[in-house]
Amino acid sequence: MSAPKPLAVIVLGATGVTGKQAVPYLRERSRELGFTWGIAGRSAPRLEALVSQWPDAERPEVLLVDTENRDSIEAAVGRTAAVVNFAGPFARMAPGVIEAAVEAGVAYVDVTGEIDFAATIVDRWHERAVETGARIVQVCGFESLPFDLLAAATLERHAERYPDQSPIAIEVVFSGAPPAGRPYASDLVSNGTFESLREALAGEGAHLLGDPAALVGDLTPAAGVRAASPISSRPRWKSGVGPLAPMLPSPLINPPVIQRSLALAGRPPIRYREAIATAAMVPTAPLQALVAGSASAFNGGLSLLARAPSGVRRGVSNALKLVAPAGGPREDRLAGWRWSVECEVVGSDGGVAQGRLEAEGHPGYLATSKMTSEAGLILALAEAESPEIAGVLTPSSALGTAELDRFAAAGLRFS
Repeated sequence: MSAPKPLAVIVLGATGVTGKQAVPYLRERSRELGFTWGIAGRSAPRLEALVSQWPDAERPEVLLVDTENRDSIEAAVGRTAAVVNFAGPFARMAPGVIEAAVEAGVAYVDVTGEIDFAATIVDRWHERAVETGARIVQVCGFESLPFDLLAAATLERHAERYPDQSPIAIEVVFSGAPPAGRPYASDLVSNGTFESLREALAGEGAHLLGDPAALVGDLTPAAGVRAASPISSRPRWKSGVGPLAPMLPSPLINPPVIQRSLALAGRPPIRYREAIATAAMVPTAPLQALVAGSASAFNGGLSLLARAPSGVRRGVSNALKLVAPAGGPREDRLAGWRWSVECEVVGSDGGVAQGRLEAEGHPGYLATSKMTSEAGLILALAEAESPEIAGVLTPSSALGTAELDRFAAAGLRFS
């Protein structure tokens, strides 16, 4: 057995929009759980500024890591049981970090939504990670941890209630309300998220955007996944809920993760649908219909663009630089969000099991910083009861459902 690592987790990209929100969260968790940890990035002054006012006993170790410098990456990864990576765009900045984590046999989580990039990691590193015992968990922020864990827990409940029925559908509805006050465009997307989208559209793997089988690898036939659960960006209506819009910022991210989770669990593909309840966002029926239609048009356009010739995609990607947001969401817009996710699993004879997640904090930034950090802690700490599994995983396959109560510290309450 290898020697215990001196640091439970390190936060890479700790000075970024999301990473700097993780730092105070891990400070509180270290007080409660008694672990040592570190923060990492390229600028020592910026890292030190995050913790300079803290008592010495509570300060994390500061590590200098340049994602283009292999030696600095390996030195940091060799000191920790888990890397929590917020430094994107990930297709450009994460490959060396993931390789180091795989070869060191440690856990790694990040918050990428770049499904084309995640697919390359599945193909390149899954088998080697199985050999070394590494657990590589991408798409582990708002996309797709809450949806993946809630679906897995509801599938388990369905099996308990209806042992003679096979699950045939997973239906998920997100509801969210921002804090009071003037909304801003940066409430929805930061510069880092926007850059990730631009790079994904311009990349050679853009054709994988919108493919529900993008991440299944050789675990299950891709054609069966595509037939069982095609991704739709159309608006629809749900009785008792009202107009449903496709997921934002994209309906193309969660479905491939859910299908990989099913494949890793040895399950056949199951139809998965998700949507946003517009009634929680705007008060009147006409506005709800407008939101649903606008989100559908936006996401439909993304899907069409992903299949366009490379020259067209690169041209649009370059043009999008002109409208890129300058930074991330305002600090005063991070707290005050309230959101929930409802999940129904429907069986072959009509039996329905339900799951619910209630959460607080900006989903993509404040809540993501906390839930992803907690995922890293679950994988890192010795007392964690995570499944005996290694490879390029998904949130639910890596974390299981036994630890769901721990996410209450991150503001996520499963029931």
